[in-house]
Amino acid sequence: MTLGATVIFETMHGSRAYGLADHVTVSLEGRQLLDRRSEFLSRLAGDSFGKYGLAQLHRIRTHRRWLLSPPKGKPERAGHGLPERSTIPRDELGAVEAMLGDGRLAEADLPSGFRALLDRERQYRGAMREWQQFQEWTRNRNSARAELERRFGYDTKHAMHLLRLLRMAVEILTTGEVLVRRRDAEELKAVRRGSLTFDALLEQAEGLGSRLEALAEASSLPARPDEERLNVFCAELVASVDASDLDLKGIHIAPTRQVVSLKPPPDSFDHLGVFEGVEIDYTSHELGTAVRLLLKGSLRLPQRPHRHPPAANRRVRGRGDASCPDLRVRQGAGAGGAEGERQRARRHR
Repeated sequence: MTLGATVIFETMHGSRAYGLADHVTVSLEGRQLLDRRSEFLSRLAGDSFGKYGLAQLHRIRTHRRWLLSPPKGKPERAGHGLPERSTIPRDELGAVEAMLGDGRLAEADLPSGFRALLDRERQYRGAMREWQQFQEWTRNRNSARAELERRFGYDTKHAMHLLRLLRMAVEILTTGEVLVRRRDAEELKAVRRGSLTFDALLEQAEGLGSRLEALAEASSLPARPDEERLNVFCAELVASVDASDLDLKGIHIAPTRQVVSLKPPPDSFDHLGVFEGVEIDYTSHELGTAVRLLLKGSLRLPQRPHRHPPAANRRVRGRGDASCPDLRVRQGAGAGGAEGERQRARRHR
């Protein structure tokens, strides 16, 4: 495989990354990134891994409940002691629940009859939500995963990832390391093959999950990464890469007055310029044009849409954030800026 001059880091990803492959540094810049990887780590990572793992546990429990005791039928309002149509407008119920949620209202302040009605409405909505989720799960159920659930009483692949995520959360909070290459790979693969009973799985998962809060409080990791420091590092790293040109794509929404006028706005705006020795080729499509190109499969999607069309004299400047470098367009005072809008408005008048 031939790697271009601007590649700074290459890694295996997807299922092969799980215990089977490691990153491969392909340049000096990639080594700099690896050397400072610990600066990107904080207690937030442990929290994310832990919450994702517990979400897997919730999914396993829900699917097992449906396997053992599936919903018998679509919930009816009458079955919850409710009239066929609600006697309280939906927006009023929503407002009451919002005020209860943010503490502006206490349930004790509600009339007893209204409180009982609200409880029955909640129960009905919960039962309806469960029914809809069950129907969607039944329609979209993967046949291979269904076979695992039939054989073992739960989804063993979910179980494997559940234990891996919780163990990684513990490792991150205690050692400050993200151990992708798993020393327990064979054990985890055995879990996928059904080595644990459902009760044994719950015991392990709940034991790991119960440790996370205390581990986070005692962790030596910072609460958050130093984003300002990492922004500088990311920007310098991108600037150090020898790139002869940069191709940027964008989507913008044309002003309403242009969309409804007799002369529709241009489909696209292009700008070619040089910034700090790098040639910038910038193209932004109007939203309607972008959607048509997307439907034809010929659109390269940008990360961020622009609210207004780019001006011909806007400057492009490099800037990085803590997650990845990005290039943003700064609003100028040319044809697409506020002054340009005022000029167009005067011409229309």
